Amino acid sequence: MGKELRLGAPVALQELFVGVSFLVIQAVVNSLGVFYLPGGVA
Repeated sequence: MGKELRLGAPVALQELFVGVSFLVIQAVVNSLGVFYLPGGVA
């Protein structure tokens, strides 16, 4: 049980940070509005 926690805790923490950063990036992009969205695709 301890080995699983030692391996799983850092992975879970990393996944949490990745998820939160994606939410922040999405919020920033959404705040820019529709005008800026096609620029990232082209």
